[in-house]
Amino acid sequence: MYSSRNGYTIASSVWTPGCRQWIEDHASTDWWSPFYINFMFERLPGSEEAVLGQMRRAIEKFYGRFSTRFDRTPRAEGSQRHIPRLLLFPDKPVPKREKASIREVSINAGGLHYNGPMMIPRYSRFHGCVIGHLQEKQQAYARNGISRIHAKPIYDASGIADYACKTIRWNRADQDDVLILPRSVSELPGPD
Repeated sequence: MYSSRNGYTIASSVWTPGCRQWIEDHASTDWWSPFYINFMFERLPGSEEAVLGQMRRAIEKFYGRFSTRFDRTPRAEGSQRHIPRLLLFPDKPVPKREKASIREVSINAGGLHYNGPMMIPRYSRFHGCVIGHLQEKQQAYARNGISRIHAKPIYDASGIADYACKTIRWNRADQDDVLILPRSVSELPGPD
């Protein structure tokens, strides 16, 4: 990644406004409800690159289970509009008033985790509160190294985009580690 003079990466000039626009475009329709989602992890072995790979795979497994709540066949091309959409960024804690626990900061390369906007379709087989659902099903979803999943509604697209992209913006993570779900049908592996 190339850095500009003020410390921001060139990628930040694309990701932050793009994320904000993505949230606003989805939220401006009556089809999607915007949420912020955060994935925290147990200690994972390996280098930062290996840890990020394990985190992405764990989130993809979560997403596979989670999306079946919205459509029985989430991998089908016609189902894409009925399943959640996630735009997730690697993140590391930064100093702030509310201190993260020492345990969370001391694991996975200084507290490495994923967060970002999540769009929930209003019209699907899922009925109910997605926040309550994630809280109630925490044990079922927090697997494969995921220790906790937290979600909340988005009221400020610009603020969430700025927050979610901060690690990319300050060149503390690579834009290649951004996770966009669902993957296109052509990217999905065939049935085993």
